[in-house]
Amino acid sequence: MSNQVFISYSRKDTRFVRYLQTKFEKEEFSFWIDKDRLEGGVDWRQEIDKAIRTSFALIVVLSPESAASKYVTYEW
Repeated sequence: MSNQVFISYSRKDTRFVRYLQTKFEKEEFSFWIDKDRLEGGVDWRQEIDKAIRTSFALIVVLSPESAASKYVTYEW
């Protein structure tokens, strides 16, 4: 089974997401974060859909900014 965890978040919450990443990686989980995984020119929706399907878990970092984001709500 995959140890990958997909993180859905607002870019305004990046600092908190990086904090979570350091905590989870100590437990040998791998984070799928768009800024780290998406490359220019790819179909980002297709790549995100694939990452969600192949992840062990999906974590939504809920904040006022992420709740208002059409991209975050698309992911979950």
